[in-house]
Amino acid sequence: MSFENLKRNRDQISKLVQAAENAGGGTTEKKNYADERIWKPTVDKAGNGYAVLRFLPATEGQELPWARYWDHAFKGPTGLWYIENSLTSIGQADPVGELNSRLWNSGIESDKDRARDQKRRLHYVVNMLVLQDPSNPTNEGKYSFTSLVKRSLIRSWKQCNQSLMMRKQSILLISGKVQTSS
Repeated sequence: MSFENLKRNRDQISKLVQAAENAGGGTTEKKNYADERIWKPTVDKAGNGYAVLRFLPATEGQELPWARYWDHAFKGPTGLWYIENSLTSIGQADPVGELNSRLWNSGIESDKDRARDQKRRLHYVVNMLVLQDPSNPTNEGKYSFTSLVKRSLIRSWKQCNQSLMMRKQSILLISGKVQTSS
C-alpha cells in the first residue's frame, strides 16, 4: 500500500484500531466481576446496616432451602491471585486441599502458614425476597440470592420476614424474640 493510499484510507485504519480496542486489545475499562443476582447488605461509615428479608422455601426437588459451597482465594508464590471454587463442593478431590494437606503434614511451620492462607472458606447461599433495604431502596421487591457465611443465620431459619441488622462486622437476625449474633 502506498503512502497516498494510506492517507486516503485513514477512516479505515481508525475503524480497525477501534475494532481492536473493542476486542480487548488496549481498553482501559475496569471489568466488573460482581454477580448482580447476589444481594449484599449496605452499611454506613460506622459499619451499621439494616434490611428486612424473607428467606424462601426450598425449590421443588430440593431438601434444604440453602446451598453450601467452599472456595479458595489466596495470592500464590508468583504474586498472582488464585480465586476458584473448591471441587469438594461437588464431592470431588480438590488439588488445593491435597496440597494443603501435604504442606500441613510436612511439620514445617512456614508450610503450615501457607496452608492456613490457602484454606477453603465455607459459604451458604439462599433464595430470598428483599422486603426493605433502606440503604438501597431499588433492591426492594427483588428476588435475589445472598451469600451467608454465618452458620448461626442458617440455624435460625424460619419461613417468615427476617430483620437483618449489621453492626461493625457482627450480624443480628431478629424474628420476633429470636436473636442470633456471631
